[in-house]
Amino acid sequence: MANPEIQLAWGGGVWKRCDRRVVRPVLESAIALTTDATDYLDLTFAVPKTCSSWRVARRDKFAGECIDVNNFDVHFPVDHIKHRKLGSQLVELTITTLHELTHAIRLEHFQGDDLIELAATEGLAYVSGDLLTDALFSKGEGHNARSYIDRRHAGQHDNIKSEFARLADLEARAVIDDDAVCEIFDEWFVGSGSGAPRALVFAVGEVNRRLDEGNQFADLMHWPAHELLDMNRTGL
Repeated sequence: MANPEIQLAWGGGVWKRCDRRVVRPVLESAIALTTDATDYLDLTFAVPKTCSSWRVARRDKFAGECIDVNNFDVHFPVDHIKHRKLGSQLVELTITTLHELTHAIRLEHFQGDDLIELAATEGLAYVSGDLLTDALFSKGEGHNARSYIDRRHAGQHDNIKSEFARLADLEARAVIDDDAVCEIFDEWFVGSGSGAPRALVFAVGEVNRRLDEGNQFADLMHWPAHELLDMNRTGL
């Protein structure tokens, strides 16, 4: 059965008619490529999805946010719209769209918001973009999370994973309160300075390890977070 068609909507920000004329064809192309990517990755979903476009303040890159199982947003920087940069950034926009769609699809199977599930869904979302990048570019031409992490965080995976497992265990046993969990999220998933957020260093690594073992990406979307990230071997 074919996936439901991804619907488009205009989200927040002041969308002038001229801006919509600039954004609409590029976004429609990104959605079409994202749909092709779901076929390539064999990703299926039953719950209809809507992609809302937000016009946001100046920033260098596209961003997005998964709202719930039905809805995700893609943010368009004002400068990119004004200077007609979008056409040359179609691949980046498509990867951002696929990233957020991956989150929404994961929510059809797992609705938890604990640290381990958050790490699992982020790892899957980044790897989906990597797989699309690898399909679009010859080896070495594209830029992906795996190669970046391998360059910037070589040898750190196991130590980061062990520390994250300890914090997730404290959360699971309610040893720490919600405020502390929020601080952990900011530190581990948002990060600051150079390098990738630490949760992504091990989450992307674990998802890729599962792929290297011969598992299919679409199957991993259905794996519980503990199993996907191999957290049981750390004592959880």
